[in-house]
Amino acid sequence: MPLRSFARVVFASIPLLSLVAAQSIFVRHGETVANATGKYSDATLNVLTTKGQSQADTLAKKLPSGFDAIYVSPAGRCILTIGPYLRATRQKATIWPELLECCQQRGAARKHPAGPLRYGPKITVPPEYRAYFIIEPGHDRLIDSPNYQAGLRQIRMAADRIRALPTGQKSLFVSHSIAGARLFEALTGQPNRIKVDNASPILIDRKADQFTVRKP
Repeated sequence: MPLRSFARVVFASIPLLSLVAAQSIFVRHGETVANATGKYSDATLNVLTTKGQSQADTLAKKLPSGFDAIYVSPAGRCILTIGPYLRATRQKATIWPELLECCQQRGAARKHPAGPLRYGPKITVPPEYRAYFIIEPGHDRLIDSPNYQAGLRQIRMAADRIRALPTGQKSLFVSHSIAGARLFEALTGQPNRIKVDNASPILIDRKADQFTVRKP
């Protein structure tokens, strides 16, 4: 793949050389009603606000079109965020249940034993985007991590899948804020200090089995 095709500017403020140097990009979903109001429920978690829809449209126009592979959380808000990009570029994304949001617990709740991961309903994709998503056999159900330690186990599974990808592969990952922060820690072995904002790209560099994460 020509380097120039991958090096198209993500946003006007992102230096070209930053994108050229990065092997992969992580993007959190666009703003949801839950993000905007602080009220988290089934009715707000996966509904993009007008701002979130605008962020998705911006990603569709500004993200590079030369990714070798795209991996997306099965959450509706992630699918709706990257769907316009996939449709505009005629690319397909693979859904990874391990990229679901997790690890929201705080304080003493973080010390509860992990216990087994639970698997819930089958993953679904809105009709308008079904042609652009691949659901793999054996990875077709939502993961329900019942507590913080189980969530970390889920994140380690995601990190293991990333490490198993070919070195040099240019990937796009679409996920969440807390899951993203824990994923960066699992990959780098360092505490995460990067704020994971809605629809804001974060660059992931890889040399052999060493990962670094940085803002553009």
